[in-house]
Amino acid sequence: MHGNQLVEILKTFTKKEFKRFDEFVKSPFFNKHQDTLKFWQILRKYAPEFSHKNLEKERLFTRLYGKQPFNAQWLYDLSSYLTRLAEQFLAVEHFRLHEFGYEQHKLAAFAEKRLDTQWDKQYARLAGQTNKHKNKAADFWLEKYYLAKLNCYHHDDYAHRKGFKKFDTTAHQQAFADLTSLYVIDALANQSYLLSHHLSGGLPFNPAFLQTQTAPLFAFMQPADAFAARTFHQSLLLALNGTDEQFSELIQAVEQPGFAAVPTRMQRSILTNMGNYCHKNLQHNEALYRGYLQVVYNHFIELGLLLVNGYFLATPFVNIVHNALQLGSYEWALHFMETHAAQLNPAIRQSLVCFCYAHYYFELQNFEDALVQLHQSNVFWSQNKASHKNLLVRIYYERGETDALLSQIDALKHYLKEAGQISAWQIADNREFTNFVLQLLRFKYGGKSRKLLPVLITKIEQSNSIHKKWLLQKASELSSG
Repeated sequence: MHGNQLVEILKTFTKKEFKRFDEFVKSPFFNKHQDTLKFWQILRKYAPEFSHKNLEKERLFTRLYGKQPFNAQWLYDLSSYLTRLAEQFLAVEHFRLHEFGYEQHKLAAFAEKRLDTQWDKQYARLAGQTNKHKNKAADFWLEKYYLAKLNCYHHDDYAHRKGFKKFDTTAHQQAFADLTSLYVIDALANQSYLLSHHLSGGLPFNPAFLQTQTAPLFAFMQPADAFAARTFHQSLLLALNGTDEQFSELIQAVEQPGFAAVPTRMQRSILTNMGNYCHKNLQHNEALYRGYLQVVYNHFIELGLLLVNGYFLATPFVNIVHNALQLGSYEWALHFMETHAAQLNPAIRQSLVCFCYAHYYFELQNFEDALVQLHQSNVFWSQNKASHKNLLVRIYYERGETDALLSQIDALKHYLKEAGQISAWQIADNREFTNFVLQLLRFKYGGKSRKLLPVLITKIEQSNSIHKKWLLQKASELSSG
C-alpha cells in the first residue's frame, strides 16, 4: 500500500476524521458498493500507517475474495473507488466546517427553486452575518461580493416572474461596488505581501499598481470600503517611500471613528506599515520617529490588535517596552508591563517579563539588577537571542568586566555566524555593533590613541548600528575623560 494516492490521503486523517469516514463509507447515500466497505474495514485495522504485511496485494485479495484467482484489476478498482470516496469526504468535511459557505449554497438553492419566502429569511440572516465575519473570515470581501451577486440573480428572476416594468439597478450597483472592493482590497493585500518581502529581503517590487492603478477605483466603492482601501493604500505608499506629511495624514485617518469598522487584518497591516516607516527613519531623527512609533503602538493597543487567541504577542510586547525606554518614558514602560504582563502566554510570561525588566534596569543604570533579571530570562526566539547577547555585552562593558565582555562578544559573533532565522540586516547590524564595542575597548584601555576617537564617533554617527545612542554616549565619555 506504500505510495499510492489513497494512503497519502488517509495518513492525513485525525482520529475524529477516521470515525467520521467510517460513517461516510457506510452511508448508502455516498457509497453504494459493499465490496468497497469491506475493503475499507480491512484497511481500517492498520491505520494510521497502513504498512502491515497483510496489506500486500495477494493477501488483501484473498481476504476480500477467498479462493478466487488473483485479479489485480479488481483491487485497483476498489482502491480507485475508495480514493474517490476519501476525496469526496474531504470536500464534504471542508464544506460542513465552513458554515458561511454552506449557508450561501443554501441561499443559492432557494433562488434556483424560487422559494421566495425562504430566500428572504436566509438573505437577511446572511447579510447580518457578513459584517460580523469581517474580522474573522480571510475571504470576507469574496463572501460579500458573492452574496451581492446572488441578490442580483434573485432580484432579476423575481422581477421577471412578477412582470415588473421598471428595472431597479440598486442590486447591480451594490454588486459592482462589492466586486470593485474585492478586486482592489485583494490586490492591495497581495501588494502588501510582496512589499514586506521587498523591504525585509530586498526582493524586487514593481510599484506601478500602487502608484497609478488603484486610486481611481475608490470612487466606485461603498464609502466604508473606500475609506478602508484608501487608508490601506496610503499606508503601502508610506512604507514604500513615504513622507512625514503622509504619516500625519494616516494618523488622522486612524483616529477617525470609521477606522474602528475597518477589518482587523487591514487595521493590523496599516499600522504595521506605519511602524515600518518609523523604523526605517530612526537613523535620521531617533527622538522624532520613536515618538511617532509610540503613537502607532498606542493604536495597536487600543484596538486590541496585539491579542491573538487571548494572548499578547511576545515580539510587540518587547518592542513597545524598548521603544518607551529609548524615549525615556520609564514610568510608562513600567505601567505597560504591569498592566499587560498577565496577558502574555503563561509558557513564556516570566521569561519575557524578566527580559523586559533587564532593559528597564539597564536604562536606569542599575546594572546589577539588570544582570539578575537577564539571567532569569530564557532565550526562546531567534531575534531575542541576539538582543539577549548584546544586552549582556553592554552590561559587562558598564560594569568593567572585560573578560566576561570579550567572552560574550565571541558568543554573539558565533551565534551570528550560525544564525539562520534572523534577517541579513539584523546580522549585519549586530556585527557592526560588536565591532564598535571592540574599538571602544581599545580606546578605553590604551590600545589606541584617543586622538582618533573623533573618527570613530563619525563612523558611529554615519552607521545604522543598533544601540547607536549608547555607543555615541560611551565614545563621548572616553573623549571627555
